[in-house]
Amino acid sequence: MERKGRLSDQKFQWILLLTGILFYGFFTWLDGAVICVDSPSYISMSLAREPFYPLYLAFFRRIFGDGEAYLLAAVLGQGMLSAVSAWSLAVFLTKEFDRNRIDAVILFCVPLFVSLLCRFAAKRSAMYSNSILSEGVCIPLFLLFLRYLLEYCFHKERKKSLAVSAVLSVILICARKQMLITLILIVAAILFKELGKQTIKQAVLRAGVYTAAVLFLVSAADRGYNYILRGENIRHSSDDRFLLTVVFYGSEKEDAGRIEDGEIRQLFLDIYDCCDENGYLGHSAGKGWLARVSHFTDHYDHIQIDTMWPMIRNHVEASMQGSEVEKEARIDHIMAVLTQSLLPEVKWEIIKVFVDNVLAGFVITVAKLQRFLVIYAIIAYSIMVALAIVNLRKKGFQSKENILFLFTAASCVVNVMAVSAVIFCQTRYMIYNMPLFYMCGYLLLRSGWEWIRKKRGTKEKGMINE
Repeated sequence: MERKGRLSDQKFQWILLLTGILFYGFFTWLDGAVICVDSPSYISMSLAREPFYPLYLAFFRRIFGDGEAYLLAAVLGQGMLSAVSAWSLAVFLTKEFDRNRIDAVILFCVPLFVSLLCRFAAKRSAMYSNSILSEGVCIPLFLLFLRYLLEYCFHKERKKSLAVSAVLSVILICARKQMLITLILIVAAILFKELGKQTIKQAVLRAGVYTAAVLFLVSAADRGYNYILRGENIRHSSDDRFLLTVVFYGSEKEDAGRIEDGEIRQLFLDIYDCCDENGYLGHSAGKGWLARVSHFTDHYDHIQIDTMWPMIRNHVEASMQGSEVEKEARIDHIMAVLTQSLLPEVKWEIIKVFVDNVLAGFVITVAKLQRFLVIYAIIAYSIMVALAIVNLRKKGFQSKENILFLFTAASCVVNVMAVSAVIFCQTRYMIYNMPLFYMCGYLLLRSGWEWIRKKRGTKEKGMINE
């Protein structure tokens, strides 16, 4: 017989799910579909975009036509997916850690509260579930990915959970290249669970098979999408633009001498002069870590979206005739030449930017990048580690609490490192792990508190017996 107050009946779970649907449905009604800077490239099915989200929008456009109705239907779908993912992860963790209904409600409210932070504290016009951005589907799908991969980590025999995680990984990578972090997490989870039960060779083989399968399916989906849409067996374009933006940020005018192609060298100088005049480049940043991070964050899009990318595109449009695919290939070639030529010269500047980004990324994973919230982030991470140590001493290395902590830490670290290497850390890229961080912290806190109460009760009982 289950203890009173446990998550034992379907009715309570349905109430939670309905609450999530009403929550996201209300904000869909309030804000509607919000068009952002990146939205047109998804709507137009640009070659520079991964296939999943443009196809997601195309699905609703096929049903509802080209008017605003299909965009509203798309964000309504994103809201429902957000509700389901928050509900699924909360119910899963509640059951796994044998918590009561109050705990279930708190865990369920964490992703909803994070959505509210994005809507109000981050001063956006809407939550990501209401935005025509790939985050609208990637954030909830990532929570579902975490839920199933955690299930595999808790119960190695549940191979179906690992397979579901791999499928979700394929979808996520086909929506955002940042989601390659899901493949890293799958490999880490397999090695963590299998090395104790199998030989190193068997564990590495399993990890290799999953890696190959995910990458093959991602490539096949990307190429198949462009073949059907454009008649060309090619991948999406413009992957080099992210690293090249960081390269431009750290470069100086004299670095142009490293570019052998005269046409591309002049293009670099044109872009450089425009960025330099407007104070976009690294040597214009203020002193101190927060000033440097803020400058890089403020001007990353100015370099890439407002200057570098359109100037290269305009140059290609003016200098050659050809199809969209041919022009995109030329753009990719120019970006690759610039990156390969300049990277050796600016590598140390990029490393400095990377270190600054990493520190900022860890703060933004749990809060907003403000001076007093930096202190809060340090305290939050310190408390989390302290709670993990308490639970490690109490329950051992293979306990669910310890696995959850290690999984959460790995997910945060991998995401921060990946984003910091090629782009800047803003809420949009860091928010993926914020719900899991606070869910993990709450469960560790509850477990630690119960241990303290139990220890105190044992001590008082011993005193009475004496």
